[in-house]
Order: sequence, then C-alpha cells, then structure tokens
Amino acid sequence: MTTLVPFGIAFAVLVAANLALGLVADIESGRLVVLQILSPHLAVLCLLLVPVAILARSRSLALALVVVLALFLYRFGSDWISLPSVGTSVGAQGGQALKVATWNLEAWSRPGSDAVAMLAAHPGDVVALEELTPDVAAAIAADPGLRQQYPYQALNPDAGVLGIGILSRYPISAPTYAQFPARLEARLALPDGEMTVLAAHPLPGRVQEEGGIPLNFNPRRRNEDLVLLRSRVDELQQAGSRLLLIGDFNTTPAEPAFERLTAGLRDAHAEVGLGPGWTWRPEPFEFLNTGLIRIDLILTTPSIVPESDSIECPRVGDHCYVEATLRT
Repeated sequence: MTTLVPFGIAFAVLVAANLALGLVADIESGRLVVLQILSPHLAVLCLLLVPVAILARSRSLALALVVVLALFLYRFGSDWISLPSVGTSVGAQGGQALKVATWNLEAWSRPGSDAVAMLAAHPGDVVALEELTPDVAAAIAADPGLRQQYPYQALNPDAGVLGIGILSRYPISAPTYAQFPARLEARLALPDGEMTVLAAHPLPGRVQEEGGIPLNFNPRRRNEDLVLLRSRVDELQQAGSRLLLIGDFNTTPAEPAFERLTAGLRDAHAEVGLGPGWTWRPEPFEFLNTGLIRIDLILTTPSIVPESDSIECPRVGDHCYVEATLRT
C-alpha cells in the first residue's frame, strides 16, 4: 500500500492545483478549460485515495486530500450540499407554490409518444422544452391529457436543435421566439401577479478531440449568446419584472461564463438541492441513471424562492428532466 502513496500525493497535488487555478484565473477556452470542467470529477476520484492514506498512515497524503476537500467545498460546495437559508425560510411562509421544469428533448432521439408519456408522468405548472422538433410538438399539442394539464402552450418547433416550447397551467401572453440563441420569452398570468419566463438554449462551445479525448474548447459563440441573455435579464429586472430564467445553457459551474450568467439570481439546485445536480451525459453513457455535468438550470430573480428540486434521467436522451418547486 505504501508504494501507492507517492502517486497518490502527486495526483492530489495536481487536482488541488487545478481547483486553485480556477479560483485565481478566468479560464475561458483552450485545453485548461476542459480540466476545469472536469475538476469536480477529479476531486471525487481523490476519494479512492482515502483508504490508501489511512492504511499507509501517510500524513502527507492525508494533508493533500484535506487541501483538495477544502478547495472543492469552496468552489462547488453549494452545488453538492444545500443548507437552509434565511431567504428560503422567509419565502416559504407565504406566496404561491409553483412547480417548474426544464427538459432538453434531444432532437430526434425519441418519438413524440415517449415525450408525451414523460411529461404526463411529471405534472407541474410550467415546463420549458428545448430541442423541440415538429413531430414532438404535434404529439404534445394533440394529446388531450397534456392539453388539460397545460391548457396554455407556446410551441416553436425546429427541424434542428433550435426549437423551444413552454407549457403552462396559467395564461401565456406575448410569447416571443427567436434564434441564435434559441429563446422564448413570455408573460404568465399567475394568481399572485405576472411573471416573465425566458426559456433559452444557447448552443455549446466547440470541442476539438484527439483520439476521442476532448483536448480543446472554444466557447466564443456560446459566451456571446450568454451575454445577450444576461442583458435581457438585466433589462427585465430593471423594469421590475419577476423572472424565471430556465433551460439548457451549456455552461458549467466551473466556468466563468456560468458565474456571469447567474450573478444575482437564485439557482434552484445550488440553494436547495443535494448532490452534484448533474443533468447531461454523452450518448455512450445514457445507460447511467445520472448526468455527468450540470448545464440545465432553473434560475429566478431574488423574490422567487426555491423550495425543492429533483432530477430524473430517462433511459433515452442525453439530458435529464429537471424540476423545482418555487415560492413566488
């Protein structure tokens, strides 16, 4: 066991350095950003070294692992562990409970009937759909059960990956659909007043692979799209609108773009979720009952308080179904 200690120390030091680098540098693109996106996963791998440190009685390895843990909790602790906050407890005392969800359907990965069945199994108040194709949109619109659950529907399908829809129990007004980035903005007439929903799906950054391994990442276009979305969020906030920003944003908590997008907003999973909140996995890993990175988000302006969240990953499709209960 002692022969593994030097390798364990070296690995833990490299993981700690990678975590620390993300704190002091805004790494936006290139090869290092791939390591940043994977930094939580590398930190989790360090758990395999805990028994090595115990059995070998290595203080150096134990210290290195403690440093990894401290850096990991500082950067990603709120994603994995959510403690009750004053804002949550105050918000829970009044207002209306609103169950919302976002689901990237992965265009052409399933028939419309399967999408209808998934939606019927998760009744809620508001659902945002990304990568909505014409066949799935037609199946949703034609299903009497969904029409009863969601009498108000704004469906904007696309033959590619730019389709977006909103299903709602409450009246929808002024739906506005646009592309690049794909987005659908609408106002909902809730019992306690109006709320704006902005469902969005900026396309992912470009990944360059060598031998099937991602080695380079260029998010320039995605970052521009996120800036556009954030600008619209700021406009709505300045106008005094209550806002639900929801969808697949193709940025992870390890990236500076994520921080810029979410600054000043409530992140449902970060506030009330447990576990990593991972919502996406590559197609070869769809058999896993989990995602592998967190890119599907439910964000709100401060007056809307998250109370709970849940994630279900169907057997088909690269995205999970993400739900949250909010208090408006």
